[in-house]
Amino acid sequence: MKQLNLTKLAIFLILCFGMSWGSFFLIQAQVSSSPIILGILAILFVWAPGFAAILTHTFLYGESLSSLGYYRKDLTWNSWIMSRIVPIGILAVILGLIFLAGNILNIPSAGKVIIQDAFPSSVGALFFDISHKLLTAFGANALVFKQVLLNNWVGQSLNFPMVNWSSIFLVLLLTWLIGVNVGSFLLRGQELGFRGFLLNELKPKGFLGSNLLIGFIWGIYAVGPLVISKVPIPAPGGLFNTLIFTVGICVALSFPLAYLRLKSGTIRATSVFRSVFIVFSGFLFLFTWDTNLQFWGPNGFLGICIFLVITWLIIQQDKEFMEQFEGEAPAP
Repeated sequence: MKQLNLTKLAIFLILCFGMSWGSFFLIQAQVSSSPIILGILAILFVWAPGFAAILTHTFLYGESLSSLGYYRKDLTWNSWIMSRIVPIGILAVILGLIFLAGNILNIPSAGKVIIQDAFPSSVGALFFDISHKLLTAFGANALVFKQVLLNNWVGQSLNFPMVNWSSIFLVLLLTWLIGVNVGSFLLRGQELGFRGFLLNELKPKGFLGSNLLIGFIWGIYAVGPLVISKVPIPAPGGLFNTLIFTVGICVALSFPLAYLRLKSGTIRATSVFRSVFIVFSGFLFLFTWDTNLQFWGPNGFLGICIFLVITWLIIQQDKEFMEQFEGEAPAP
């Protein structure tokens, strides 16, 4: 059985947190007005776990990144559907539950589901309208996205024809393509660190133990900038609640993502899953009003419950996977 290498883990964590939190601090301190420099810092912030994995696993220990699932591999139909279609289905379930609770049962915290006939014609305005909801659900990652990408590159000037139901299919297709391609690349660094390096190194802890630790580390990584920031960042429900829900969703999501990573054999599948889940959440936010997202949101209590149910189904339905978990990940 593989033994834990505590020195290797410590080096990775120091590099990961140092690059991530350090780049966030520089972005918020506005060390430069150059969109290029800010963009580099934003990529360093998002890709810090991946860079830490590369430096530790490959440069210091001389091991191949393919052992962490970082290689191109054709996905099976099951993995393709799980990474590209299932996250949309999960969001549809969440929207349906909000509709049931708010529109039918009139539970105040659920708000209402309201389907509009048209969306804003300005892409910048569209994203700015939901920026607070994104911050509520995705914390510092959304803040960096808004501060760097929107403020400096998109702004309010990029206009497209009014989006209505006659063109909604095209918008959904473009959103899906962005999630599968652009968004998944940005998240691939995180997946290389968490579902690649840490999943590989923590296997001796078993499926539940390793992913509990990964989820906790991932949650602290995600919420850290809200704590260390010199400029107060609004934390919906208070900083403590944000910390609890962020760590909670990271832990709950870690189990299904680890399953997808090992079943597909590549971190590409998990990065696509997360990206599609995030970009389509924007549509969910557009349709929900006065909704307490910390309870009913995809990264709130409802999302945590759904991913824990999925984890329970994995444990119950794929016992062979659980028994073989401590074996080596599929080879390229």
